[in-house]
Amino acid sequence: MKNLYIVVFLLGCFCSNAQNTYGEIFYNFNLNFNYCIDNYEYKATLVFNDFTSVFNYNSSKLEGEYQVDLTCGHLHNENHTTITRYVFEDDGQKTYYNKTTNKLYSQQLLEYNYLIWVQDDGIDFNWKITNETKKIGTYLAYKAQTNFRGRLYNAWFTYGIPLSYGPWKFHGLPGLILEIKDEFNQIHITANTIKITKNSSDQIAWPEVKEALGIEEFLNQKYLLYQDKIETQKAVLANKGSGFSKRFKPQPYYSIEFLDSQIELLQAIIYQVE
Repeated sequence: MKNLYIVVFLLGCFCSNAQNTYGEIFYNFNLNFNYCIDNYEYKATLVFNDFTSVFNYNSSKLEGEYQVDLTCGHLHNENHTTITRYVFEDDGQKTYYNKTTNKLYSQQLLEYNYLIWVQDDGIDFNWKITNETKKIGTYLAYKAQTNFRGRLYNAWFTYGIPLSYGPWKFHGLPGLILEIKDEFNQIHITANTIKITKNSSDQIAWPEVKEALGIEEFLNQKYLLYQDKIETQKAVLANKGSGFSKRFKPQPYYSIEFLDSQIELLQAIIYQVE
């Protein structure tokens, strides 16, 4: 990321035990679940202090609009379709993480307009840090890998910002995550602007969550919705003739995360179609 723009306001040295640090990272959050040549590119932010972080995307305040039409050039055939991406709401979808308690709450969409809270505490990413490095902006970044809910991720973090935060749910490395990408190139998140201040009085309010689904219950509901989507598509295309059904290929993982057992079932569905 040669075009990474960094604004750092430091009052004194940036030490790992520094207090009252406040930062804001602007990311590009690319999602591609539709075999498109071009991705959905959300604008996203990560706001953090010494104890808490909040990641936000799918926000009309960040995007500046409520609807985006994307022309999807298919990676596997010559079909081109127009996909409408609706930006959910002003506040967007947020993920709150407290590193002291290791608690995490995220706002998730079950469907296009059904926003719920999901509790996902105690995540252990089991990062494997490698010796591979590259420059991202002015920072020397190290590569780390993790398998997380059906996907292998490659992350690039920097010891130059020794805070264990990252975009979306990712955390737990000994430095800030500047870039992360899954092996299918369906998820790719990159930092483009970094602003950090020391001795800040800015606070981050923890959300008042009255009711939340557990992560397994949420993912099970998400899986059932995706399975219904695949079966509906298969039925519609089968009615149009075998030529259509042969070209049908389900979106491999129509979610950022699934349980390992669900991935095995989804792969069986895809292989059966192929």
